[in-house]
Amino acid sequence: DGARLPYYNFEIRTTRRDEAALSCCRGRDSMWIDFQAKADVSKEFFDGVESTLKPFGFRKHWAKGMDNTDPAYVVEQFPRVSEFVELIKSFDPAGKFRNEQTESWFLSMDVILTKAREGIAEKQSDLCFEEGPISDEKEGGASDVEPSIKLGVCLCELARYQEAENVLTRCLESACAKEGALYVRALTALANLYQAQSKYDEAIQLHEKAIPIARKMSQSSLVLGDHLAGYAETLRKSGHLHQAEQYHREALAIRTREPSTELKLAVSYTQLGCTLAGMQKHQESYNHHHKALTLRHRYLSFSHGLVSESLNYCAESLCALGRGCEGVPLALHAVAIRRSIFGTCHPAHAHALSVLASCYCDVGRFGDAKNCLENCLEMCNLAFNENHANIIPNLMNYG
Repeated sequence: DGARLPYYNFEIRTTRRDEAALSCCRGRDSMWIDFQAKADVSKEFFDGVESTLKPFGFRKHWAKGMDNTDPAYVVEQFPRVSEFVELIKSFDPAGKFRNEQTESWFLSMDVILTKAREGIAEKQSDLCFEEGPISDEKEGGASDVEPSIKLGVCLCELARYQEAENVLTRCLESACAKEGALYVRALTALANLYQAQSKYDEAIQLHEKAIPIARKMSQSSLVLGDHLAGYAETLRKSGHLHQAEQYHREALAIRTREPSTELKLAVSYTQLGCTLAGMQKHQESYNHHHKALTLRHRYLSFSHGLVSESLNYCAESLCALGRGCEGVPLALHAVAIRRSIFGTCHPAHAHALSVLASCYCDVGRFGDAKNCLENCLEMCNLAFNENHANIIPNLMNYG
C-alpha cells in the first residue's frame, strides 16, 4: 500500500551518557529511535530519515545501515574516531579482520582524517584531539581560541611542554581583550601547564586571576568546579595542603549537587584523595580513591588510562597503610596499562613504576623496587627539567 509508511514498527528508548570513545551516548544523555523498513524501500526511506535528523546532530548506531550514512558526517559526530582508525592501523595493518564493507569505511574515514591533519588549521584541532563545539565569538579571532586551547591541553598531556606553552600563550593574548569564558579557560589551561612543570608560583598567579572571574560568571557551576579543582591541584603540589583540601571539597560539592557525570565525580574523588594522602590521612584517601575506581570501572574498560590512574592511587594508599601485598597486583596492572597507552618514556608510566616500587619495598622485594626506580628516574630525566619536584621522592626512595 503506497499510502502507508514503509516501516512496520519502531522503538524508542533512552540511555544515560557515558565516556566511551565511539559511543552514541558519549558526553550526552540520549534518546534512541529505532526505525525498521522494508528492504525494497529502505535506502530511500533511511536517506529521508537521516536528512530530517541531521539538524539535531544525530549519531548513527554503528551496526545499523551504515551504507546510508556519509562518512564525513560520522567523523564529525564521533571526534575520537581518529584514535580508532589509528588503532586499526596498529593492530590490523593487513586488514585480516576487515571485510569489504568495513574496509571501505576504514579507507573513507582515513582519507577524511588525513585531509583534516594536512590542513593543520587550529580550528580543526578539536576534531583531531577532543570533542567539543567551536565558539561562535568572532571578535579578535576568538573563534580560533577554543580549539587552540584544546590543542595546548593535549600537547601538555603528551609532555610536549614548550609547544603547549607557545600555543596557550597565544590563546591568552588573543582572549585577554575580553574577560569572558575563553579568557578564564586560557588562564586555567596555562596555569595547569605551569603546574605540570613545577612552576607553581606562576601557576598560582594565573589561577588567582581566573577564579574571581569564574565565580562572577553564572553560566555553569560545573565550570566553576573545574577551575576550582585546577587551582586546588596546584596548591596541593606546591605544598599548600589545607587550602587545597578546602577548594577540592568545594569542587566535589558542586559536582555532587549539580547534574554531572559520575566520571566527573571520580576526578574529584581522585584529586581529594591525593590531597588527603599528602596530609597523612591515608585511610580516608584510600576510601576516595576506591570510590573513583568503582565509578571508572563501571563505565570504562579495565585497560583504560583513567582506570589505571585509580589503580595506581589505590595501590599507593594501600602501601601507605602497610598493605603493600594488596597493592602489588593493582600497581602491576597500572604499569601495564600505562606502558601500553603512553609508551615507555612518559611521566605517567614513570609514576606507575614509582608506586610499584613502593609496594615492592613494603613487602621486602628491594631488588625489584630498585629496578623499577632506575627505570622511573631515567624517564623523569628525559621528561622533566633538572630538579623537577617529581624527581625528588623517587631519588629518596631509590636511596
